[in-house]
This record gives sequence, C-alpha cells and structure tokens, in this order.
Amino acid sequence: MERHLILMASKDEVRVAKRRLFLHDSFVFLGLTLISIALFLVTLFLFRSFSSHRVELAKRWYARGVKDLAANHPEQAVASLRAALDYAPGDHDYQLLLAEALGQAGDTDEAEAYFLNLWETEPGSGPLNLQLARLATKKRHDADAIRSYRAAIYGTWEGDGSLRRREVRLELVRYLMSKQDLATAQSELLIAAGNAPDDPAIKGGIADLMMQAGDFGSALVQYEKILVGDPKNLNALQRAGEAAYRLGHYASAVEFLTKAAGERERASLAASGSASDEMLRQARRILELDPARDISNSERVSRILYVRQLAQDRWKACQVHLAGTGPLPAAMQELDRRWADDNPKSIKDSLLRDPSRQQTEIGLAYDTEMLTSQVCGAPRGDDALVLLIAKSPAAMGQ
Repeated sequence: MERHLILMASKDEVRVAKRRLFLHDSFVFLGLTLISIALFLVTLFLFRSFSSHRVELAKRWYARGVKDLAANHPEQAVASLRAALDYAPGDHDYQLLLAEALGQAGDTDEAEAYFLNLWETEPGSGPLNLQLARLATKKRHDADAIRSYRAAIYGTWEGDGSLRRREVRLELVRYLMSKQDLATAQSELLIAAGNAPDDPAIKGGIADLMMQAGDFGSALVQYEKILVGDPKNLNALQRAGEAAYRLGHYASAVEFLTKAAGERERASLAASGSASDEMLRQARRILELDPARDISNSERVSRILYVRQLAQDRWKACQVHLAGTGPLPAAMQELDRRWADDNPKSIKDSLLRDPSRQQTEIGLAYDTEMLTSQVCGAPRGDDALVLLIAKSPAAMGQ
C-alpha cells in the first residue's frame, strides 16, 4: 500500500515536471516566434524604407535630367539619367530619356543601342521609331531614316495620335526637302493636307511647305480653302498671289495681291515694300504686255510689235556680246536665220489681217527671249517679263 502511494506520488511529480517543461518550451517558442516576427517587421520596414529611398532618389535624378535637357545641357542630362537608372534599373521612361540625351550629346551609337533595345519590345511604338529616324538622319542613313519616319507615322501614340502623326509627317517632308527629294515631299504633303483638320493655321502651314517644295498648284488650292472661310486673311491672300504668280496665272495673282494690299492698308499696316509688292507690279505689267490675252485685234497687234522690237533688240545685243567667241551654236544660227527671213515691211498691216502671222511673230519673240537668256545671261526689265510670259502654261500651249 505504501509502495503504491509512493508510485502514485512519483507519477504526479513526473506529470508536473512534464507540464512545466511543456510550458517552458511553449514560452520559449512563443518568445522566439515574437522575436522572429519583430525581426521580420524591422527588416521589412528597413527594406521598404530603402526601396522607397531608392525610388525617391531615382525620381530626383530623373527630374534633374529632364531639367538639364530642357536647358540644352545634354551631357549633364546623361550623367543625371545614368544615376537615375542606377537606382531604378530597367525603367522604360528613364532609358528612353537617356537615349534621347545621348543622341543630343552626339553619342549616336550608344543612343541607337538604347533605342533599338527598347524598340525590340515595342516595334510599333511611334516615339521610338521617330527617335530612330532622327538618329538615322544624323548618321546620314537616308533609307533608314525614311523607313523609320514612316514607321513612326503609322505607329502607336499616346494622347492625340493624329496630331503627332501629322507632325512626324511634316518633319519627314522637311527632311526630304533637305535632300532635294521634292517629288516625294510633295506626295507626303498632299496626304498631310487630306488628313488635316479645317484649321487655317494648319492648312496655311502645309501650304507654305508646298510652296517650298515647288508644288504651287496644290499650295494655291489650300490658300483658296482658307480664303473661303476667311476672305480677309492677309497671309493667305499674299501667299495665294505668290502661288498664282509662280504658276503663270498673272490675272489671279493681281487679284490676290491687290486684295492683300487693301487688307494691309485697312489694318493700318505698313506697306510691305517686299517681294509681294514687286510681284504685284510685275504681274500688272505682264498683263499689259501679254499679247495672248482676250483683247481687241488692234491692241494685240500693238503688243506684238512692242514685244517683237524688244526681242529683236535683245537679239542684237546678244550677238554683240558673242562677237569674237567663235561660231554660233546651232540653235543660235537657226534663230539668226529666222530673224533674217522675217520681213518687217508693212508688218503692222500684215499682223492686223493675218492671225497666223501674229502667232509667228509671237513665237519668234518668245524663242528669242528664252534662248538669249540661256546664252547671254538673265534679262532685265520688260525682257525679263516677256520671258516669264513665254514660260507660262498659256504660252507653252500656243
């Protein structure tokens, strides 16, 4: 019995000891768990604080790079943007701006490497293709530049895509004109004009480029569209007058330029005293000289006689200029023969009676002015104006 009680007491002591050990271990585990959680939270806090600090530093360096580029300091911008990428490696916007800065700083090879790396992930990106086009122009890789410009035009853009595409197309036009590829530039301008909104400023800008590209007919169409909505638009009137003059439409040129002069006077603007005023004077004088206009027969004959005498005097002066220089070119010899065969006797009566004689004398005068301008230098005064008449579409179709 006593032994049994002793055994019972021993078991109770063992259970108590186990319970104490379990509680001790539980408290130790709980303590270690709490310490681990605390360490994790501290580590997480420090990591997030560090990451946030890195992001903040990256933003600061990026902002500095943007400021440097705006101030036209691309070398400083490159350094700032490299620092930004150290804190935010792989950031698309930072890489894009760094590539732009490298290009402006003259490091086209590294800039191109950045852009190509970005382009591989976004081959349809309008901005990336535009930057590649600009780099190609700097490296004088014309085919690559044009291909990238076109890819930019038809690429994807954020925001107002139609505006950005038009801007890129006009940039391409200026590049083509710098390469004297006027035919392609004119085609691009026609597309730009077709897609342009009904805004006088935009249409006027495109028309001005058409003038620079030598497409005076298309430019005139654009200026006339502007004048439909705004008949007193001074710039459109002046430029339409110039386009009409370049096309040989001298009556229209006088109409546009006269209206432009009236608008300048009405607005109390100083007389331009420039090319447009001289163009107006010349256009008016051309209309007074032109024998092909719808005028009476007697007036037409009077103009033919004046133009004929003008051309003959120019021919004689050119012969004197060429005297002693050797045999005349074949074309000059032929013209000399035509003047020798031309019978000046009773020419006025003959012209009044015979329309075919009128055409013969006009053709002789025009041919003389064109050939002498090639051989004896540019003419002046009325001779220069008769040469313009001779080159006009109406004269060419005679």
